Amino acid sequence: MPINVEPSLIDHRYFYEVEGEGTYACGVAREAVASQLHHYGMNKVGFMDSLESLNQFIDNRSVVGFFIEQAVLQTIRSRGLKVHEKISNSMDIIPFDGFPVFNTLKERALYVPSCFNYGAIDGIILWLDLSNQKSGKKKEALLFPLQVTIAKSHSNSEENFFSQWEKWTKGLQDFDVKATFLWVTDKDPSVKDINEDYRSLKHGNVLKNPAYTSKNITLEYVNKDIWDYYQKALNDRKRRCLKKLAVLEDQVPGKSKEQEDVEGQRDAEEQEKVEK
Repeated sequence: MPINVEPSLIDHRYFYEVEGEGTYACGVAREAVASQLHHYGMNKVGFMDSLESLNQFIDNRSVVGFFIEQAVLQTIRSRGLKVHEKISNSMDIIPFDGFPVFNTLKERALYVPSCFNYGAIDGIILWLDLSNQKSGKKKEALLFPLQVTIAKSHSNSEENFFSQWEKWTKGLQDFDVKATFLWVTDKDPSVKDINEDYRSLKHGNVLKNPAYTSKNITLEYVNKDIWDYYQKALNDRKRRCLKKLAVLEDQVPGKSKEQEDVEGQRDAEEQEKVEK
């Protein structure tokens, strides 16, 4: 906790101090305040520093996912994403409610939802061709909806996103819009091209999704520091589990409930490696 912060500035119903470190009452408070900090332009929050405490929370995937998501958004703001040359430099973060009102005077920007439990995506990058071409053709617009997740499974964010395609592209009628859905995960990288598809209804065919590219990129590619902190926390957890298991095996014959839990976690990690 910074020593120059007045206690009156902190709502102690939700945030409090324990041995000089700030903590919070629940995940709702944690994520809500992060959204408000983005809303007021306070984007240089110390989420990268918070990754040092991943060891403490590594068994809580919700907390770990939150810190990693915010660190990824901060990385995009400060240095962009190398997945495409058009978005490989720093950009502003612009919060939105509902659906974004795109600023067509900005070449590129990262739009993030103000709602802490927003569905489908964690943010969307827009790049616009602002050249003065007068060929009569539509200028190019590149949309990069993104989902940051370390969960083993996730809801169908792509389907949820493209089901609202008209709302996501509102205000971009003068541009030829192309989309690349980005998954930022701890899985291996992959790329898949999705064809345009329609849903057949009684009154005719309705667009299900435009043609787009689905791309999975690793945390390591986005920001190696995030990846290193995360891997260190996972490895430390594994060492703690093995140490605890060794102690339990030396204590009593047979398996206690705690021993079975430790072995179960170890077996699950081994199975995940086999599946990969």
